[in-house]
Amino acid sequence: MKKRFFAILLAICLVLTMTPAVAMAAGGNSYVSVDEIRNLDGSVTTIETNKIKGTVTEETHFLNGTILTVVKESNGKVTSTERDAKDNITVTVENTDGTVEITQKLISGMYVQMNTSADGITTGRVTVPLSMHGSEEDVAILVPFEDGKLIRLALTNDAGRTELVKAKVVDGKVTLILLGSVDVKIMTLQSKTLPFTDVKEGDRYYDAVHYVYNESLMNGTGDGTVFSPNTKITRGMVVTTLWREAGEPSADEDPLKYFKDVDEKAWYKKSVTWASANDIVNGYTDKTFRPDTMVTREQLAAFLYRYEQSQGGGFSGAWMFNLKYTDKAKISDWAYEAVCWLTMNGIMDGENGKLDPQGQVSRGELADVLWKYAQASENRY
Repeated sequence: MKKRFFAILLAICLVLTMTPAVAMAAGGNSYVSVDEIRNLDGSVTTIETNKIKGTVTEETHFLNGTILTVVKESNGKVTSTERDAKDNITVTVENTDGTVEITQKLISGMYVQMNTSADGITTGRVTVPLSMHGSEEDVAILVPFEDGKLIRLALTNDAGRTELVKAKVVDGKVTLILLGSVDVKIMTLQSKTLPFTDVKEGDRYYDAVHYVYNESLMNGTGDGTVFSPNTKITRGMVVTTLWREAGEPSADEDPLKYFKDVDEKAWYKKSVTWASANDIVNGYTDKTFRPDTMVTREQLAAFLYRYEQSQGGGFSGAWMFNLKYTDKAKISDWAYEAVCWLTMNGIMDGENGKLDPQGQVSRGELADVLWKYAQASENRY
């Protein structure tokens, strides 16, 4: 959040007048010094240096009634407090361990608490007063992202229902429309570089891997330093990725209700249970899910298309699309509509005129499909 708060001071740092003042302690030693700066925009900044506390406090009074106070401690911790003319208060704490805490107290009674870990994961809570429940309220919350960034947020209400929303960062904030209190998890990371040694800029899947990593859809393998783009994916992996795409909604049902081979302790338990409840996966006739079975291209198309349908998308009414793949006869009947939709939207394509519907999908290919799915989001059929 440094950019947001310190940019204000940097933009107005041309000094018109400076009036020094010195507070003397017993014995005549100077422990506290105070400077006053009158800025070109009419605001006034007071800078207090306290040698006893080891702090530098900058307080700026703006013409619109906003007061911004920034306290810098000797250990590197920075606390910024912004109080606007209406008495809304925002406190941002940048800790020395790289974590950031943001608290907003609004005169409406709303309370926002957001925390960003050192590895860039941001979570929080927006508490809406009971008197406002049932009516839509706009809440602008501060987030540690650059302006113009489009981020994905998962909002989970007190009933456990998760909604995935996208919002653009404007003036360091995103605006959410809420009907009540929610837990917030930002699905987008801030990393501009990849931690993987096997995916470099210029590689075939670089942009796609960069997208799925920053959107927390796919992680590394092993110790996390490699992405393994050529490793084939399993049904459990695909469903878990779609679950993350949906914002990691809760799935508290017994997984054995759907499949006899999905254990309660399995790492894919939540995702498979969620996907089954939303008709994204059907399983096999013997009531197994077979999470370790490799995924074919037509199966991936079916999974993603059913996910799109669960979000209210996909074909509606009469539709017709002529596939031009020379091997289109090999596409299973149950996957044909899905393949048509993904092809029409530029999400899945073939190679040398063939789709290879029975070919197994690699991690790099899955990342590529998810990236194209996101790119096509504004103009899907």
